[in-house]
Amino acid sequence: MMPGFVKWSISKAKKIHAILWVSGGFLINILIAIVILIVIFYLRQQFPVDDFDVWSYDYFLRIAFFTNLIYVIFTIIPMEYKFGNLKGMPSDGLWIYRICRGKLDR
Repeated sequence: MMPGFVKWSISKAKKIHAILWVSGGFLINILIAIVILIVIFYLRQQFPVDDFDVWSYDYFLRIAFFTNLIYVIFTIIPMEYKFGNLKGMPSDGLWIYRICRGKLDR
């Protein structure tokens, strides 16, 4: 079983629908990163910085924010995965590139 993999056909979909479909994953991650950033700023304004519990939550949230950001960056790079369960599969960025160029044979 390959996590995060969906097999579908683009040939019958309109280009904009296909692009939105492919970009759904990293768009949600951008939304999650924005929400995490808002929570970080809220915590920093409402609670003192020297409070250990708030500091540990802030640290955890910053890690979650940067993890989402790194995920988004690496999924929009147009490439084929070279290792792991997704070996040979195109990234979301490559799918979008292929949809825009009309090269949907792979």
